[in-house]
Amino acid sequence: MPELDGLRALAVSSVLFAHFFPLKYQLSLPFGSAGVQLFFVLSGFLITSILLRSKDVKLSKSLKDFYARRFLRIFPLYYLVLGLCAFAGWMNWHEGLAWHVFYLSNVYISMLGHWPELGGHLWSLSVEEQFYLIWPLLVLLTAKSSFVRITVFSIALSVILRLVEPWFFVESKVNLLLFYNLHALGLGSLIAFFGAKSVNALRHRNRWMMLAALMMVVGWVGKFYGVEKIVPLLNVGMVGLFGFVVARCASGVSSAWTGTFLRHHLIRRIGMISYGLYVWHKFVPLMVEGVLDFCHAPEVGYDLLVLGHTRGVFFGLTSLATSVALSIAVSELSWRLFESPINRLKRHFV
Repeated sequence: MPELDGLRALAVSSVLFAHFFPLKYQLSLPFGSAGVQLFFVLSGFLITSILLRSKDVKLSKSLKDFYARRFLRIFPLYYLVLGLCAFAGWMNWHEGLAWHVFYLSNVYISMLGHWPELGGHLWSLSVEEQFYLIWPLLVLLTAKSSFVRITVFSIALSVILRLVEPWFFVESKVNLLLFYNLHALGLGSLIAFFGAKSVNALRHRNRWMMLAALMMVVGWVGKFYGVEKIVPLLNVGMVGLFGFVVARCASGVSSAWTGTFLRHHLIRRIGMISYGLYVWHKFVPLMVEGVLDFCHAPEVGYDLLVLGHTRGVFFGLTSLATSVALSIAVSELSWRLFESPINRLKRHFV
């Protein structure tokens, strides 16, 4: 399914745009949230697909292979980056690092009630890791009918929590917790269970997509004008639309230009290194700053190239292009020299 690599590229690009381009010029559009929620739907779909294929294998072997492959793909890079942060003094044990180490970044930020100076983007990785702890047992141990009921219940609970959040948790970060994101992860899982082609051929599919798009528009208008009570509709509609997009791509994109774009080798390459790109990108400006300080370079160069978004749209685009290019370069090196050699060990756990 090469188109899914293309979707990963779009997801991580959306996150990078949100983090590197001036917020005041983003028109209240949730680029960062969109990228993360698309990742969640993709993750739910792919993880459940893998687990369903191993459902007939002995439980102990299925779990061992699943967790070994997840460990090799996720942990080495994650802890390498955290180790670099600790060594460089960007994070310390008493101010967030311990929470990140134990994949509780989302709980930490929720308790803070605001985004920390560094490491805030790791919250989504904590959600995924918490999801990996419970979902394999649900998929492998429950009957098909029970799995569907539990998944639908999880999606409904997550949507309800999202919709009532502005009424009870104003200015909070509780939406970073796992149960607030099960609608995206669960939707991806249902697509895997019923099959992408079945979902893609769903009756009244276009009407459901139009409803999801309408919810997004209503939620965006609420966000743009500060009507907080209806803003969650943006997230719920967005996740619903992403479900249809993932199903379409997983069953083969029929549109020639869309398929050509998503299957392009450069787009797929970005999708391939998207995990590293997501983990590294917020630390790249600090790495650049450290190198320039070591070389005694003038501060104005760093200010214009990496922090130029403080100077308007032109310099915002300059800093966006520079930061993205540097992030891709670091992630490509990370993939070639570190991640790929470790990733090849996954062949021992098929």
